[in-house]
Amino acid sequence: MPTSSVTRVLKDLGISNRDFLGSGCTATAYLKDGQVYKVCSKDIRFFSNYKGGAELFKQTINGMGDIFLPVNGIIHEDRDIFVYTQDLCKPLDKKDITGDTVIKFLTIFCALLKNKCMISGLSPHNLCISPDESRSVRIFDYHGLHKLKSNTLKSSRVARNLVKYMTRLYCPKQSHEYKEAMADFNRDSISKLRKLPKSFLDMLKAMLDSRGKDRDIDRIVSLAERCMDEISTKPTRRK
Repeated sequence: MPTSSVTRVLKDLGISNRDFLGSGCTATAYLKDGQVYKVCSKDIRFFSNYKGGAELFKQTINGMGDIFLPVNGIIHEDRDIFVYTQDLCKPLDKKDITGDTVIKFLTIFCALLKNKCMISGLSPHNLCISPDESRSVRIFDYHGLHKLKSNTLKSSRVARNLVKYMTRLYCPKQSHEYKEAMADFNRDSISKLRKLPKSFLDMLKAMLDSRGKDRDIDRIVSLAERCMDEISTKPTRRK
């Protein structure tokens, strides 16, 4: 992001270094007056997939409120950056990953599929516990939102993030081993995930076979729902 542009915008908003909250690859966050201000580059995956400006970003995110923590307002936009506000939330921690959390995450994954979109960065640190009374799980970092394409679900990154949640729940001692196995997403790597439910492994195989067609999406969603049923009715922590 152009430093001069960011400096000017922050000064106009009355935001200083003492308000700094954190930063990532595409945005820097500040906490002021109880709101999170995100200064975000326009060079994010969203804008290469959806034609429009920051207002379209807000409409798209808020149109899927069961998935995303809402954008409260667009504060600034120019050619290079935009600034929006968001409620302060609590990012998921590894210790927050319970059977209920994984079910909620898989519900979000299915909702993304049904909306014909995806976020590669579905790692736990991009999700949060919603600050409202529902205490639901939401995605709060959604700059990588993109349209679902024929090869999206063959991505090693998407599969690896799915495995992170299941491994934490079923076999945390295998987390490093399974992460290494998923460096390449193929049937051989899936066969190494021996302590994860068959329904989940079948879902990964269906993702490999997917061409992004409606019937492919329906099959993946069906297998995800079967996996959720298994999580809700059987012991979930194995040694």
